[in-house]
Amino acid sequence: MLSILVRIIVLTLLADVISCIVMFLFYVMIDPDMAFLALFLAFGNLLIPAFIAVLIFKLLKKKMTLMNTTSIFFKAAILSVIFFIGICLWAVIDVLSYTSPSLENLLKDFHAEFLGWLPALFSLALFIPIMDRKTN
Repeated sequence: MLSILVRIIVLTLLADVISCIVMFLFYVMIDPDMAFLALFLAFGNLLIPAFIAVLIFKLLKKKMTLMNTTSIFFKAAILSVIFFIGICLWAVIDVLSYTSPSLENLLKDFHAEFLGWLPALFSLALFIPIMDRKTN
C-alpha cells in the first residue's frame, strides 16, 4: 500500500515539474517577462490538478489494461479529452456562479481564466502515461 502511495506522489511531482517547464516554455514564446513568474506560480497551481490527474490515470489504467490497450498516445488522448471536458465544466460553473449565463460570457471567461492553462493540461495528459511507464 505504501509503495502505491509513494509511486502516486512521485508521479504527481514529476508531472507537476514537467508541466511547469512546459508552461515556462509557452510563456517564453508569448511573454518572456512573465515566463519565470509563470514557472514558479504554475508549480503550486498545478499540484492538486496533477494529483487528481494521476488518480484519474491510475483508475483508467486498470480499465485500459482490461481492454488490452497499452498505447501511451491512446491513454494521453483519453486523458486530454477528460481534462478538457473538466476544464470546460469548470468554466461553465464559474460563469454560472459569477455572471449571467450566456455563450459570450462563457467564451470570455474561458479565454481569460482557462486558456493559458491548456498547455499544462495537455502536457499532464501526455507525460503522465510516459512517466508512469518509465517509473514502473
